[in-house]
Amino acid sequence: MKRLSRHQIESLLIYGILLVVYVIALFPIFWTFMTSIKNPTEAFLIPPVWIFNPSFENYIDVFLGRPFFKYMLNSFVMSSSATGLAAIVGSLAGYSFARFRFRGKSPLLFGLLTTRMVPAIAIAIPMFIQFWTWGMLDTYPAVILVYTARCIGYATWMMYAFFQTVPREMEESAMIDGCSRLGALVRIVLPLSAPGLVSFIIMNYVYLWNEFLIAVILTGRNTKTLPVAVTGFVAERGIEWGPACAAATVIMLPMMIIGLSLQKYIVKGMVMGAVKG
Repeated sequence: MKRLSRHQIESLLIYGILLVVYVIALFPIFWTFMTSIKNPTEAFLIPPVWIFNPSFENYIDVFLGRPFFKYMLNSFVMSSSATGLAAIVGSLAGYSFARFRFRGKSPLLFGLLTTRMVPAIAIAIPMFIQFWTWGMLDTYPAVILVYTARCIGYATWMMYAFFQTVPREMEESAMIDGCSRLGALVRIVLPLSAPGLVSFIIMNYVYLWNEFLIAVILTGRNTKTLPVAVTGFVAERGIEWGPACAAATVIMLPMMIIGLSLQKYIVKGMVMGAVKG
């Protein structure tokens, strides 16, 4: 029998550890899906049932028995609008910080960073009182405004790092050829920083799609998002685990597809943003 080298043993050990971590990370997702296709009796059997006849009654209950499509539309509109606005404002702000020198630049950059550092619960009560005073509770603009404000700092810092990697000479050449500064930003700088912009959009969209605290405070019957809607499965007679797991599976699926399809852009964006020059 051939003896394994030290390098091979280390590789096997690393792969073994990664496999364990991988299984631990994916098991809750697997168990959620399994519970979603079990009937109520099989879902609570001990020891667990691994071989059974799958049932899609929970999914039928979620989509036909409740306005789940409306909740999906609410989440899509709010997440997309806030991500788009944050990307536009963050790109312009990041470009300004990367290309111009002005008084108070460093404190302002740090101040933008603190908007993401402050936990949402710290501003929950003032936020609720303010929008209640304005009569904006249970409206799209209220949630979109808060989501955008929470994400602008992150967008600014991320795009600031990417714009620093783009040589000034390239946009100066475009400006000599007749481009305005805004035109150079749109035609030269942004395409070269596309991995960073795509990376921000993906990560920010996933964050907003799963956001709960702000949504549960500001939304109501008309604007309820998917994470808030899942709490509706907690009834007086107990938790409806089957429909809740079916809803959770539906909520996770789009983000998993996006993450797996665009993971190369996320990795490329992180690597490019970490290197200057």
